[in-house]
This record gives sequence, C-alpha cells and structure tokens, in this order.
Amino acid sequence: MTRRPPALLLPWLAALLVIYLCAPFAAALQQAGLTDWRSVNATELWRALAVSVSSATVSTALIAVGGVPLGYCLARVPGRAAAMLGFIVQLPLAQPPLASGILLLFLVGPYAPLGVLTHGALTDSFAGIVLAETFVAAPFLVVAARSAFASVDPILEDVAATLGRGRLATFMKVSLPLAWPGVSRWIAARLVARLRGVWGDSYGRLSPLFATSLYLCRVREPGLASDDADTDSCIGGGDRRPRPKQH
Repeated sequence: MTRRPPALLLPWLAALLVIYLCAPFAAALQQAGLTDWRSVNATELWRALAVSVSSATVSTALIAVGGVPLGYCLARVPGRAAAMLGFIVQLPLAQPPLASGILLLFLVGPYAPLGVLTHGALTDSFAGIVLAETFVAAPFLVVAARSAFASVDPILEDVAATLGRGRLATFMKVSLPLAWPGVSRWIAARLVARLRGVWGDSYGRLSPLFATSLYLCRVREPGLASDDADTDSCIGGGDRRPRPKQH
C-alpha cells in the first residue's frame, strides 16, 4: 500500500514554520562574527553551565521519583478524587512565573516557617534553584506519565497478575517499560531545556534581587504595600519612605 502525498498547501504551511524557527539561528550566526569574545568571562560561563546541568539533573531525578508513580496512579485510579488531584497537580502550569515565585516564598522564604527553620538556606542557593525547577516542571512530567500509562493496555497488567506477579512487580516489569518511551522523551526534553540556563526561573522565583526583595520589602514595611509604593527604591535600597499621596 503506497502512501499518498500530503495536500499541496500543507508542505507550504510547514515550510513557513520551519523558516521562522531557523531564521533566528541564521541571524545569530551573522552576529556571532561581530561579537568581541574576549570580553566573555569563561569562568562565569562554565560556572553557570555547571549550575544548569547539576540543578537540572537533581530536579529531574526528584520529579521522576514522585511524578512517575503519580502519573501511574492518575491513569489507573478512577473517580472524582483522582480527577481533582490531577487538576490540583496541574495548577502550577496556570501560574505566571512571578506568581509561582511568590507562592514558593510563602512556603520557603526567609520569613516563612521553613525559611526561618533553615535560616534562609532555601532561597538564593542551589537548593532554591532545585525547588523552583521542581515546582514548575513537575506537572509536565505528571501529565506526560499519565498519558503514557493510559496508553498501556490494562489487560497486560491483568495477565501479569494471573501469572503471580505482585502489583509492584507488574509496575516495574510491565507497565513502566511499556510507558517508558513517553516518559523518557519528557526527561530528555527537560534536560535539554534546562541547559539553556536557570537564570530565568531562579531569578524570577527565588532570587532576592527581584521577587524576594519585592516580597520582603512589602512584608517588612507594610506602609509600602499600597499602589503608591516606591518599588524601585525598595529593591534598589534607596529611600523607602512611602510617597505622599497626590490630591
């Protein structure tokens, strides 16, 4: 049976997207020749790369340990409770980056109970970067794992059970190997995405230079919590007196 070629319009539409995705890289190659590479700090560059690789590896391992079993449970356990749990787990996907950072600061910020207990070690640190990445990326793995396990025929698990396999053995020997291609694709995509750097996530979520400073400023000085607060001077360490209201 021969495959029919796609409609004439479809390759042109696909080509437009391919051109758009490749054009920025072509433009970057042109600019690379104009860059003064001697001004690049190689030490800081390699340090940032090491932080990206190590934090991505740790957070991915933590997400996989809990996310794969959770995705399996959501795919196999019916009922409204499981549906509600799946909805709650995906809530971080609906949060803007800064909102996610504020939520994390409520939990692990320097003035939160956990932050006081750890003396602020969970912010502006490697642990803070891992926590931020885990909070943001975990729902993606849960969704991917749930879809991968849902595609596995439950009859195969029933056959393994009739052969004397326990639930854990069935999961490890049957369900996980069959669903692993979908899960592994997410892990690979996750690591590649994190190699771009953790600056955006960690800076916007747990760095005291931005989200933490703004949050702590408003917590420590409630007088600045109004719309007239001088946010720039608060973050920059300038005059923190509230502005006089204009009449």
